[in-house]
Amino acid sequence: PRDYLRGCEMSEPQYVTVFVDDVIRESESGLALLCEIEGERVWLPRGQLREPEMVEIGYSGNLEITRWIADEKNLLIGFMIVMLRPAIISSRSQSFGTPCRRAW
Repeated sequence: PRDYLRGCEMSEPQYVTVFVDDVIRESESGLALLCEIEGERVWLPRGQLREPEMVEIGYSGNLEITRWIADEKNLLIGFMIVMLRPAIISSRSQSFGTPCRRAW
């Protein structure tokens, strides 16, 4: 039944870094976080975070999320994007810069 997937390769997700002012609360299911980003409240699914287990209520700082969810939540508009490829994630990733902030 899954023959249609044969030969299809799933690529690693691309991540962007956004600055989260505050993680306000967790959904009842625990599968999403309500975050404040530049004064706006945005639900982010834990499955779209690079390290979901590291983020708790009250967290403030850089957060790596998939480019897909950043696009879906319109977080890329007005942001400088920091793309992190899986092959580059190492101690060098620290040099990829500052958190993305809206440019206005």
